Amino acid sequence: MTDQLAKPKRVRRRVKPLAANVAKRIDGRTREARMLKQLRDELIAHVGGKPSVPERILIDTAARLQWHIALMDQKLIINGNEMNPLDARRYTAWCNALGRALMRLGLKSPAERGPDLASYLAQKAASSGTAS
Repeated sequence: MTDQLAKPKRVRRRVKPLAANVAKRIDGRTREARMLKQLRDELIAHVGGKPSVPERILIDTAARLQWHIALMDQKLIINGNEMNPLDARRYTAWCNALGRALMRLGLKSPAERGPDLASYLAQKAASSGTAS
């Protein structure tokens, strides 16, 4: 009789972060996933084809930020109305963060930057070896 009067046991559900849910929805076949892959590929080509670990992190961050900005642009075009203050702050923050990430990656292509240290030293050693 006391079992019927007892309160039911509360079941606690684990709350998942938003990023986990978003990552599940982007499975490689969607337009958004293709856009992210294209952005990553273009940024990898921009840094010379084989990015270091920090460059890869910056590339992934920049691609995700550009994806968020594109979704916000699409939302504005479809709705045809103005941004609310929260969306305006998010949009501005994402644009600024994207600009900083791209600045860290470098605006010049590898050909415009000149040789890296290893290739410069190899070129220097080759030119001094032929001169003597």
